Amino acid sequence: MGEPLSLPDESSVTIDDLNDFLDGVLAMNDTAEWDTFSDFLSINWNADGVKWFETVETFMYMLLFARIPEFSPEPSVITDEALCMQPEVPFEKYVYMAAFRHEEVFGDIETYSEFFKNWTDTTPAFEGLEGDIDVIPPNAEGPIALPYHYTKTFVHFLPGGYTNGHTVRVSFTGNTKFNFLKEDIIRKYVLELHGDLQPKRILDIGTGNCFSAMVYAEVYPEAEVIGIDLAAPYIRFCNLWKEMRGISNVHFYQDNAENTHFEDESFDIIQYSYVIHEMPAENAEMLINEAYRLLTPGGVFSGFEVPYIDDFVTRKATIQFQTWGCDWNQTDCQQGPEPYTGEYMDGTRMPYMLEDVGFVDNERRFFSVFDGIFLSYKPS
Repeated sequence: MGEPLSLPDESSVTIDDLNDFLDGVLAMNDTAEWDTFSDFLSINWNADGVKWFETVETFMYMLLFARIPEFSPEPSVITDEALCMQPEVPFEKYVYMAAFRHEEVFGDIETYSEFFKNWTDTTPAFEGLEGDIDVIPPNAEGPIALPYHYTKTFVHFLPGGYTNGHTVRVSFTGNTKFNFLKEDIIRKYVLELHGDLQPKRILDIGTGNCFSAMVYAEVYPEAEVIGIDLAAPYIRFCNLWKEMRGISNVHFYQDNAENTHFEDESFDIIQYSYVIHEMPAENAEMLINEAYRLLTPGGVFSGFEVPYIDDFVTRKATIQFQTWGCDWNQTDCQQGPEPYTGEYMDGTRMPYMLEDVGFVDNERRFFSVFDGIFLSYKPS
């Protein structure tokens, strides 16, 4: 293997010295096997083999065993809004994984949060007109009021929450990780659950990056699909993405799903994906009541959502794991990635709240430990 390499003298090192040193490293027979060096060069790591939230086994593998590089990959550079739809790059996978392993990589959550914010601040903000009046529904008379909880506590450690448009890109990359943000899975279950229906109008509440809305618009090209969300930057993202995809039967507006600007009994299907577990129970009840008002008789309230856990011990353990023992409205402790889990599990109690509101033929299906399917119908 030749003479051992020595680092150049720090007091007199030149660029040529460093280039010679790296040439020597590259000439070593086992360089390709040296993870630290390849990490330094931002090569040979892209989270291959990590399946994220497919099953509890794949999640635990990511959490405990998957290799995370010694150095972060080269940061992504996304300066244009249209680039936010491009495929995920290794750096973004690193950012996501490092959130779960922040103690190992950064030492504490505060250091990771600073790193996370510094990167998201470099991505497009999807800004619009003052008061976000460029994205409000046609019959709204002024800016949409945001519920207290929405700007109080931020899920997933998102800096500034969903109203911060700099989080649009990182939220979009969730489509490689969460089962019901993957359009092929959404399409499969839309056809399975609703394939015999001929809806005229469909509402996607909490549309986010609008994966479900896009699928519904493609599956039902004769229907009008409307996606709403409290986050105005995400609505601007969805409007841009629908233009890029050439989909004409879907429309997006900023609106509050707890008190929308739509008329009674005006939708045949109302869809929600990963929405209700991210709010206090009292807000969830208002949302479910609003869905009941908006549905036509016999209409379906359809959700891809976090499962409700019946077993008391498992439910309490899940709440502790997701909230870190810090209630969503507390300010004297560090909240976990899902600070509303206690509200969802012990307050909302989805299967029972749906019944209380008046929905019938309620059904829930288990998809994975992270995902469930809720189906409910408004009486004919």
